[in-house]
Amino acid sequence: MLWRTGTLKIGPYTADYAPVALRVTDARMGIAETVEPFSRDELKSVELFREVDFDLLEPVLRNCEVRFLSPGESLIVAGEANRNLYLLLSGRLEIRLKPDDTEAITAVKPGESVGEISLIDQKPASASVIARRPSRVLVVDEELVWILVNSSHPVSTNLLTMLARRLRYDNEVIEHHRQQLRKYRFHATIDAVTGLFNRFWLRKMLPRQMARANAGDEPLSLIMADIDHFKKYNDTPGHVAGDRALESVADSLRNGLRPTDMPARYGGEEFIVLLPATDLAGARVVAERLRAMIEAAPIETPHGLSLPSVTVSLGMAEMHQAHKRPESLIEACDQAMYRAKLAGRNRLSE
Repeated sequence: MLWRTGTLKIGPYTADYAPVALRVTDARMGIAETVEPFSRDELKSVELFREVDFDLLEPVLRNCEVRFLSPGESLIVAGEANRNLYLLLSGRLEIRLKPDDTEAITAVKPGESVGEISLIDQKPASASVIARRPSRVLVVDEELVWILVNSSHPVSTNLLTMLARRLRYDNEVIEHHRQQLRKYRFHATIDAVTGLFNRFWLRKMLPRQMARANAGDEPLSLIMADIDHFKKYNDTPGHVAGDRALESVADSLRNGLRPTDMPARYGGEEFIVLLPATDLAGARVVAERLRAMIEAAPIETPHGLSLPSVTVSLGMAEMHQAHKRPESLIEACDQAMYRAKLAGRNRLSE
């Protein structure tokens, strides 16, 4: 690279330059003034210029614009074209997927850059860049970026390193979001009080289990359990006691079932258990075991005080040809449970 009077020659590229102080603009005030807007130390902190000869680099950068941003001001807007590389000299920027997003996906610190992706692929910006604090940004236009990349090995290497790290970070963000989505989906299917699956899960799972049973010509049974006099229990010891009763029933269901059986809280004080590969006779054995376990289970407050035990009424139904829809199987089970209530509670019916 050689300096010539009035012209910057970098390899096969040339660019006119004027080694004078920079013209600084403030778009908000519509003013321009001639000042020294950045120091060599600030340039040396820029990642893109690591190991670059600043005696050759600094004069041409003195012809670039420095933009001042106030907090909340946009530098890049998602969906709009961008033909500049922005180097943050001071302050702090945030990257948001949309301008009106309240949460940033990452922050940009002094020495880092933004805009390189949209500048390279010539597509609208995929994210917005907004000032979080008062910030100063060195604006390097497209032509100068490519002159520097094509003529300076350190600049091209630094740019590749930055892009590689950006890609790696994007992959980490994507994986993080996938994990969060899996977590949200998991919690969307779990009842917060009992830790059992909930009604939403049951609506997804029951049709699958019915289809699997039909395909394999296997039995499938359902048990519905309803806590007896639960409203009175809730009103007398209180709602905290009611939650403890629900937890106790859930514990008995978990402890009294096979690993392949699937209990869920259907709503309120009602529970449903899916019994794959189980006919009505097998469901009757399971239901009686659960009834006895729930009746015998001690219930305590979080402070260790004893609470009254609870009982349940249980209804059973086995899937057959008349149950073409999950709702019909649940309805048959619900009617059986209602008959157990009418017969005196703390018993099972089919």
